[in-house]
Amino acid sequence: MIESLQAYIAHFAGYGDLRAPLWFVGMEEGGGRDVAELTRRVETWSSRGRSPLEDLASYHHAIGLSRHFEQPFPLQRTWAPLIRVLQVWRHAPMDHATLRRVQMTELGAHGGAATLLELLPLPANNTQAWPYGSLAEYIPALADRLQYRQAYEAERLTMLRALMRKGAPRAVVCYGLSYLGAWTELAGTQLQAIDVEGRKCYAGDGEVCPVIAVPHPVAHGTSSRFWEGLGLMLRARTVS
Repeated sequence: MIESLQAYIAHFAGYGDLRAPLWFVGMEEGGGRDVAELTRRVETWSSRGRSPLEDLASYHHAIGLSRHFEQPFPLQRTWAPLIRVLQVWRHAPMDHATLRRVQMTELGAHGGAATLLELLPLPANNTQAWPYGSLAEYIPALADRLQYRQAYEAERLTMLRALMRKGAPRAVVCYGLSYLGAWTELAGTQLQAIDVEGRKCYAGDGEVCPVIAVPHPVAHGTSSRFWEGLGLMLRARTVS
């Protein structure tokens, strides 16, 4: 388990396809209730070939967390706004049934239109949660969240930049403005403040493609209008 966990930390980036035109990058994946769940995630990832990008739906089926991919299923609260951005960006339908279909079959899918990446690899329920302290006996950097971030953030940014150069997406949307410094490093250029439907965001023409830093999808005050406005802004910047 420990060798597989070290590989997972170093190489697992998220879900989707390098060829996807639109990439979303978050701080870390939700979930991660305890070490047992992490073990199941890591061992499943290892048994499936240790790919940097998993298929969102099939992987979650494999680890027994399939409630967002089996009928009847809800729109996941972080993914739903991102799906709105994708649909507006590609001028596609926005009805509820279509959004659910995109969540089940396209978001973070191999061959899909949108890739989901994470700055930090271990899932957690929130930024205060840290259920992995017991693993510090084997990996000292997992003693607490601060040591974990200090140990791995720089190398994870290097990995994500390499994936961006390889995949060459049309645009990258980074969410969670408390990590603006990391998103600026990911872009490789200074991000300038912009207004999107009355909310401050940050944007720049990165080394590979435009990079936009926006609030987290569950942040207070981010309405459907905001996410749809973001999709329109991305379309204006990337579709000639």
